[in-house]
Amino acid sequence: MAAGISLGGRRGLRGRIGPLGDPKGPARVFPRRGPKARPDMLNDVSLRILQLSGQGYGCSQVLMQLALEARGEDNPGLVRAMAGLEYGCGGGRATCGALTAACCVLALYAGRGGDASGTDRLPLMLQALSDWFE
Repeated sequence: MAAGISLGGRRGLRGRIGPLGDPKGPARVFPRRGPKARPDMLNDVSLRILQLSGQGYGCSQVLMQLALEARGEDNPGLVRAMAGLEYGCGGGRATCGALTAACCVLALYAGRGGDASGTDRLPLMLQALSDWFE
């Protein structure tokens, strides 16, 4: 992983996620900068993750905050609500908050609702994410 940060899962989120709806050819979330960039160098996203974590945000909140920032949006209520997914929904017995938050982020981009039309590929995207996370 380029940033050296794991967000959860048995293998951890290694800074890679496939393009929406396409489980092939993962795209880098934490890209290296330059041909000889060190894998342990922190980039802007990695630093933002550390900043939010240092402020007490959990993994699910961090993922949603990053997604909102990427969209140029601000929704403190949604970020607050994402805390309900932390630690396997509180007791560590349910699905990891990083995975459930990632599903919410995919739905934010591809789900139906309001004036957004969404995509019929969302179930496939969620399945690909879940399979990859295991």
